[in-house]
Amino acid sequence: MKSLEGSAWLDVSFSLNNYRPQAVDEYGMTVLNAVSSNKDAGLADFLFTVTKTENGIELKGIEGTAWTELSFSLAENEKQAIDQNGMITRY
Repeated sequence: MKSLEGSAWLDVSFSLNNYRPQAVDEYGMTVLNAVSSNKDAGLADFLFTVTKTENGIELKGIEGTAWTELSFSLAENEKQAIDQNGMITRY
């Protein structure tokens, strides 16, 4: 994943295995029960999970998003932009 603004990370990558969610916040990969309590006014305050499903990708917004769930499929090397309001067309 690439972040254009609001996070401490520019790029973060990980493997999605066994349909287990990976939590991501403004600092990068995290564990849901070990989310950083550090808050930086210069960063967006968000938390979501990414899960590989049979049909593609599922995102669950936990904190700092207007969306609670986004699901979509991606072809190899295809991109999907998201922001705090949901899926967008800008990359």
